[in-house]
Amino acid sequence: MPALTPFGVIAGLLLGSRIVSLTSLTPALFITVTFIGGLGISTAEFAAVIKRPKALLVFLLGSLVIMPVVAWLFASVAFRSDPEVRIGFILLTAIPTAITGY
Repeated sequence: MPALTPFGVIAGLLLGSRIVSLTSLTPALFITVTFIGGLGISTAEFAAVIKRPKALLVFLLGSLVIMPVVAWLFASVAFRSDPEVRIGFILLTAIPTAITGY
């Protein structure tokens, strides 16, 4: 994995305009590299998760869908007149999980 960045720089310098159509893949590649690095797992272990993604999908559903919905419901009742606080509760439940949950 550490060789990926230098390889990308070299490929960009050598291939330039021939690979410019691949720039739309940049976010997906960045997400993958960050995700694998954040987990501290090998690419073989990551491939195993891709082959059997049930646990990962359950975690993502809970952390990125269910928790923000529960936070929105709570904030809608507790802070009925303050939409900014409701949005803050949604962000509070969704964003930190993306950083620390993985």
